[in-house]
Amino acid sequence: GIQGGPLVLFDESSNAMVISPLSKFMAASNRKFGDEHISWGIMGLVDKVPAEYTVDFLISFSDKGINQAMRDWGAFLTKTYNKTGRARERDLTLTHLGYWTDNGAYYYYNTEKGKNYEDTLVDEIANSSVRYLQIDSWFYPKGHVNGTKTWTPETSIFPGGFQDSETSYASYNGGTYKFIPDAQTGYAVPDDQDWLNEETDQNLALVSDLDLGRRWLTQMGRAAEQFGIPIQYCMAYSRHILQSLEVPAVTQARVSDDYQPARPDIPQYKIGITSMFADALNLAPSKDTFWSTDDQPGNPYHGHEKAPYLQTLIATLSGGPVGPGDGKGFTNTKLLLKCCDSEGRILRGSRSLTIMDKSLKQAAFNRRAPTGRGEILYSTISNISGHIFGTIIAHNIAGFYKLVPTDLTPEYVSVVI
Repeated sequence: GIQGGPLVLFDESSNAMVISPLSKFMAASNRKFGDEHISWGIMGLVDKVPAEYTVDFLISFSDKGINQAMRDWGAFLTKTYNKTGRARERDLTLTHLGYWTDNGAYYYYNTEKGKNYEDTLVDEIANSSVRYLQIDSWFYPKGHVNGTKTWTPETSIFPGGFQDSETSYASYNGGTYKFIPDAQTGYAVPDDQDWLNEETDQNLALVSDLDLGRRWLTQMGRAAEQFGIPIQYCMAYSRHILQSLEVPAVTQARVSDDYQPARPDIPQYKIGITSMFADALNLAPSKDTFWSTDDQPGNPYHGHEKAPYLQTLIATLSGGPVGPGDGKGFTNTKLLLKCCDSEGRILRGSRSLTIMDKSLKQAAFNRRAPTGRGEILYSTISNISGHIFGTIIAHNIAGFYKLVPTDLTPEYVSVVI
């Protein structure tokens, strides 16, 4: 359905196949029937289909394993749509250390006692190595579905949200821009990249019009590209990620749930599978913010971080943003400086951290679940002047694995570890 995406089939040897849309990404859809049948076509709620309308689908095969199958599939798509990694390489939020204030961060709808947000954040980032500041939904006024009315900062704090049919930017409210509201929900299609799932689910126009979704995202992308603004797709469905092939300004995608320090039972940092998808399409996978220390009194979640070293390590090797959200005085500076140089430039591998094939096969054929609350067996590589260096993260391993160099780099003949 709307939430569906590419299908990956693999066996216990090294054969793997990826099936996905090849065109009309925002219109294409699939449906699963039981455990043995799946069909592909267009969205079921579409009300008009032009004569001779076509949607293309792709089947890509590799005999070098699951990760390599995803990379080969992605290489074909990125070449077809000329989606290079140049914008990703220029994105400051991917190359340098930042500071984040979104959900899970210490200062998400929370300030220092007796201070406003401006003073709180200036105090936090002063004399630090961070090169940018992420400002979340706490700064703007909201409408009746907690969506953005204007981007004008205000001092009062409201719940977070997304664009709203009451927004003053909409032409029907006297603004300049054309928004398309849903009559029942009040949700409107905005020039926005967060809450993509809600914006799609709650606006009938996006799931009943074959081309509206594509126009929305490509027009947003062209505007961002014109002004040199990189885009992160957040809370996206697979269709949004695939559509980014036609949007050069999209450099990254959130591949995790929101960071939740109050829920240590939810391993939000387990991004090994979703990172395969994003990285294959030249998008940097983002694991969201994190705390670099375990105990941060006064936080709004009354929570603790049980694995700050693991959080920092995975964020660094993910290829996505490294943006801690610590409270003042709680940052483990020594730890963070291991992920970057003195200028805040992140030290990362040559490709994003992903789950290893053997871990996936163990889950599929031996009924162990690496994506749940159990193990992590992830890897990445660094290519330095033609020499390949591998990095493996093993955490909470429940069984025995025999790993060889080709488990890291099946596409290379010789490996230096």
